[in-house]
Amino acid sequence: EGTGGGDVCNGMHRVTPNDREDLRRLEFIWEFGEKPVIPSANLPRVKRKDLISGDVRSEGGWIVTGWIGAVPEPKQLTTDDAGALNNIVVLSRGRLIQENVLDKINYSRIFTKYLTGEINADFLDLTEFDDIATSDRQRLIEDDERYQALLDFVRRKLLDIDDVWTKWRNEERGKEAVVEVAGLGDWIHNLPPSQQVPARQLLGLIRGVELEDEVQRTQLYKAGVVAFERLRLRESAHQLVAAGALSAQTLLPLLSDLSILEGSMYRDIVASRLDVIKQLERLVDDNEKEKVLQQHLFKKL
Repeated sequence: EGTGGGDVCNGMHRVTPNDREDLRRLEFIWEFGEKPVIPSANLPRVKRKDLISGDVRSEGGWIVTGWIGAVPEPKQLTTDDAGALNNIVVLSRGRLIQENVLDKINYSRIFTKYLTGEINADFLDLTEFDDIATSDRQRLIEDDERYQALLDFVRRKLLDIDDVWTKWRNEERGKEAVVEVAGLGDWIHNLPPSQQVPARQLLGLIRGVELEDEVQRTQLYKAGVVAFERLRLRESAHQLVAAGALSAQTLLPLLSDLSILEGSMYRDIVASRLDVIKQLERLVDDNEKEKVLQQHLFKKL
C-alpha cells in the first residue's frame, strides 16, 4: 500500500506509514508536489527534506506525487521482514505498476545504492489511452510515450537530487566526524570562518567512506587535514604576492602556520622511522637469519 495509509477491514489493524520500514530509516527525503504529505512523525531520522516539482508533462496534466529518500548506509535497505528496499516503485491509481524504476533508467552512480521511494503516476492508467500493461499484467509496454516520459522525468530528477545529496551528506558527516574524533573540532574552530565550511565538507567526505577498519579512517583524517592545510597555506602565500604589500603583520602569521605544519610533518617522519627501528629490533630479538635482515634493511634504508 502507498504512503497514504489504509482503512480498517473486518476489525483488522489499519496499515499506515508508521508500518513502513523504509520511511523510518530515511536520512533525507524529497517529496513531489507543492507541500509535504508525509508527517514528520513518520520520518523520525530525517535530517533534511525538500519539495520538488512533480510535473512530468504540462500538456495533458501528467504529474506525479510521492517521494524519493536516501538512507545513511546502503545496508539499511535490506531487512529481514521487508527484504530489499533499494528500489523506487511506481503506482498508478493505487495499483503497483512497476516494482523498480531504478533498473530501467540507466543511472549507475553510487548515489542510487542509498535510495528508496514511491512514485504515484495516475496518468499511466488513463481511460482515454490504451492499456499500458502487457497482457500478463506483470510489466509495462516500454515504448509507450507515457512510460518513456516517466523514465525521462525520474532520470532528470535524480541528476538534480544527486548534487544536493552529496552536499547534504558531506555536511552531516562532517558534523559527526567533529563529535567522534577528538581534536577535529578544535582544528575547525581555529580555521578562518570562510574556511570552516569546506573543511567540514572534507571531513564529511572522509567520514562517509565505507571502511572495514576504522584505523584507516583515522589515517585518512590525518592526511586530509595536512592536505587542507597545505592548500590553505599555498592560497595565503598567493594572496600575499597578489597584494603586492608585504609586511611583518601579514607575513609572520603565514610563517607561524607554516612552522606548525612542518613540525607536524616532521613528527610523522620521526614516528615512521621509529616504527622501522622497532621492526628491526624485533627481527634481531627473534634471531632472524642474516638474509632476512639484509632484505629488511634494503627495503627500509
